Amino acid sequence: MTKTFTIEEKQKFVARYFSGESVKSIAVEAGISKSTVYNWINLYKSEVLSKEKSFTRRETNQFKQTVKHQSDMIKILKSVNCTVNSPLRDKLYELEKLYGKYSVHVLCDSLEVSRSTFYNHILRNKKENTLAAKKREELRPIIKDIFDSSGQIYGAKKIVAVIKNKGYKAGEHLVSELMFEMNLFSMRTDSKKVYNKLNKRPRKTNLLKQQFNVSAPNQVWCSDVTYFKLNKTTYYVCVILDLFSRQVISYKIAVKNSTQLTKTTFKAAYESREPKNGLIFSQ
Repeated sequence: MTKTFTIEEKQKFVARYFSGESVKSIAVEAGISKSTVYNWINLYKSEVLSKEKSFTRRETNQFKQTVKHQSDMIKILKSVNCTVNSPLRDKLYELEKLYGKYSVHVLCDSLEVSRSTFYNHILRNKKENTLAAKKREELRPIIKDIFDSSGQIYGAKKIVAVIKNKGYKAGEHLVSELMFEMNLFSMRTDSKKVYNKLNKRPRKTNLLKQQFNVSAPNQVWCSDVTYFKLNKTTYYVCVILDLFSRQVISYKIAVKNSTQLTKTTFKAAYESREPKNGLIFSQ
């Protein structure tokens, strides 16, 4: 006698197949042929496919756009040096660097910044940059005139004072920067006195004598100071090397290039290495 099964029973057998059970074990338990089990499975697949909704071209394009939007957001979040919870100023600064590479919509969605706030930030910066450039161009002939009128003696500090008397506003840093760009260098009237004063000082002995090959650590240290700019601020770096290993043994960063910078760098190296007597320190 042929066995009959309800729809629910057939669905349970098919579900066991999709859970990993073999067709053979299902057929043996149900007392039917394997071909019957395969027919049930194929029937289930065709029913499922017939129930699936076919997407329109518009829906497909919208799905692709959503995927691209999410993908770009992930790229942005990986590249910026802040998070969604960072201060607004930091988020705007990072997004500005990517402006033009991604759409404003995806940029703002990535760090949860309103588009109006971002547009205001971009427009304000453009306006400020334009005004700054205009001010620099206006100051150039004024600085040149004051410098030449002084017989090429006035430095940036004195020129700033004269500019203020004329009713203009300019900081010493800006004037100094513009003078450097225009190759305007002060000719000091006391240069002879300075030269004579320097020549009265005892000459330093050249202990190293260009001998840069050292046989042991902590015999000769050399130092140098360089600088770099970050966010329009100049920072100075003092570095001390041990000539034996040619490795950095100490460094310090400051906003001013002063004797104190070298002293603190040397102190850190000395406390770290504790050299014996006879150390030569070359600047």
